[in-house]
Amino acid sequence: MINVKFMLGADADRYEETGKVPTSKYVNEHGGQLLTRIYCTKAEYTAYAKILRDTCPDNFASHIVSDTTASDGEGTKELYAFVFPATRLPRNATDAQILAAWNAESDNYTIDKLTPDELAAPLNDDNAGFSKQWVRFIHC
Repeated sequence: MINVKFMLGADADRYEETGKVPTSKYVNEHGGQLLTRIYCTKAEYTAYAKILRDTCPDNFASHIVSDTTASDGEGTKELYAFVFPATRLPRNATDAQILAAWNAESDNYTIDKLTPDELAAPLNDDNAGFSKQWVRFIHC
């Protein structure tokens, strides 16, 4: 997986000069935006970065925080449970739709990404609370 920070705004130029990722607070105070995203493959990261670069050609930078993908670009995939509101996505949503919604930030809904053990704990404790949510397992 690839963990990336994208910087939009004037601070992107500052990052290009210093190589240091500014804090979210600093970026927000100076009219920029700092986004953190996780991608399963280099192809996903490259496509998203291209869209941002095309949209904000003068004020864009990205910093790969960590990259655990293999040299072939497909990476070692792990199994995760994505728990999402039934009102947000349909039961038959594609993996791509679920991952895109998980990457999108929203105060209106939460999509949880859990390891199998993290999902099993509330199930075993009889405290799942998934009555109005869907659960999908995705390798990424």
